[in-house]
Amino acid sequence: MSRRPGSRGPAPSVTPDQIVDAALAEGIDRFTIPGVARRIGLSHSGIYRYFTDREALVNACIARVAEEIRWQPASADWSQFLVDYANSLWDGFARYPGSAEALLQATAFPPLMAEWERSAIGHLAGLGVPPDLARISLDLIGDLVWIGVVGAEKLSETTA
Repeated sequence: MSRRPGSRGPAPSVTPDQIVDAALAEGIDRFTIPGVARRIGLSHSGIYRYFTDREALVNACIARVAEEIRWQPASADWSQFLVDYANSLWDGFARYPGSAEALLQATAFPPLMAEWERSAIGHLAGLGVPPDLARISLDLIGDLVWIGVVGAEKLSETTA
């Protein structure tokens, strides 16, 4: 992501990746623009050189989480494939607390996740699972994982 057209002043000393890192460190579900700016030593208005609003930064954080989820469609058994898919999602969301809830509330779905779904449907179809059943299975598992991670995070907040 580059500077927005019409930005004034000298080139800032931070990158969009550093801003995303700071937002993730603050917590994707609770960061504030001023808090992220303080974390990286920038005025909060400097964040807007790269992100039009908080929602755009949340979407960039979700895309980063999606990039870091380690999932490979390698299993030759459809049931193990689905277990591996669920475990990869869980581990990825657990790495960044609040990311599952942010994804559930997001206005933009990361293109990478849509690409995973297409790939997974193709893999499952190759294992004999009808595409419609594969799509429903992946959607159900994804929803269960996301809601499970959100619930586990809420539970840990109440017991902490």
